[in-house]
Amino acid sequence: MARNSSNGPICRFLSTLNPTSTLEYIVVQGEQQDVSSFVQFNEDTNLASFLTPGGDIIVADCSLIDAINYTTA
Repeated sequence: MARNSSNGPICRFLSTLNPTSTLEYIVVQGEQQDVSSFVQFNEDTNLASFLTPGGDIIVADCSLIDAINYTTA
């Protein structure tokens, strides 16, 4: 199954997302990961960083992210 490229919709979305945006979870290769906020996206490496509710950082290749659950409020 082909994954998102660096120009895929999730990568493009992350490039527009503001740091500290509130998130609930991300899905990486089918596995849900609880997160509390978006930290940053590096377009050169395609790596996105997220803060977990416990204060840890999750770093994921944007091409491996299947979904992002976030709030707009």
